[in-house]
Amino acid sequence: MPDHERGNMRSTNYSKGHEKLEDITFVIFDFETTGLYPLQGDKICEIGAVKTIGMKTVDQFSQLVNPLRPIPQEASKFNGITDAVVRKAPVLEEVFPKFLDFIDPDAVLVAHNVPVDLSFFIAALQELELKPLKNLVIDTLYLSRKLYPHYRHHNLDELRYRFKLGYSNVHRGLGDALATRDLLWILLDDVMDMGDDTFQGVLRFHGLPYRFPKIRDMVAHLYSSDLAEKLETAMLSHRALLLEYISPDQSTSRLVDPYFLLQLGKHCYLRAYCHLRGKMSTFRLDRILKMELTDVIYTKDLSLY
Repeated sequence: MPDHERGNMRSTNYSKGHEKLEDITFVIFDFETTGLYPLQGDKICEIGAVKTIGMKTVDQFSQLVNPLRPIPQEASKFNGITDAVVRKAPVLEEVFPKFLDFIDPDAVLVAHNVPVDLSFFIAALQELELKPLKNLVIDTLYLSRKLYPHYRHHNLDELRYRFKLGYSNVHRGLGDALATRDLLWILLDDVMDMGDDTFQGVLRFHGLPYRFPKIRDMVAHLYSSDLAEKLETAMLSHRALLLEYISPDQSTSRLVDPYFLLQLGKHCYLRAYCHLRGKMSTFRLDRILKMELTDVIYTKDLSLY
């Protein structure tokens, strides 16, 4: 993702700049999913995470998640997780609060290719009506590109091979979280070898950390404050919305049940149940000409996601 788009997901307000790396709690996490696109209904099917203080591991988290939908063969070939594997696993609303409890409020979150994992993280928070986290998030993929510009590839498989990060369970939640942890430690070592053992030293290469956007903040700076207020009210009170929407070929009126928002690049998207189409649909907010709150109350059905 280009820098000008990454900036939309980050904040200039952070307080860990001069904290020593050895004192910082990191939670390195990885989601295995049914696909790459939560806006199209893909779901988390496994969560793996490792908690460290500096370069000392203090805890681990690993849990399969029943996504309540079939897992495509393409995803199963990649991560080995099939419908049979997750059939008896708990659902997201049981697992995700435990994962959030695992994350210390002041921990720095770490993932490899953050925009993908963060989009699923935000979708899960909004699906379960949980508040956005205040944690900072950094990306080992981006750090690798900045620290090793001479490397041609920076995907986790390539870096796993290059640095001999020998873990079983490749492309599984905990296995990839452990590999990302070791990659993070290599990156931190290189930053410290350059004479800076603080978080500020990491940010000199990474740039500003990612943050979890709030619904109103995510919408208001791109669209009208009236739209942001109506969306927030509808999602919190489970009230349907009547939209005037420009699709590629026409403008139509839609009654929708709003479920969650995501920001990808410079655009925000609403994932909602569309009564006109009788299915979950994705609406780009800048294509909504008009939005009205209704008195129709809906109940969230997790199987729709």
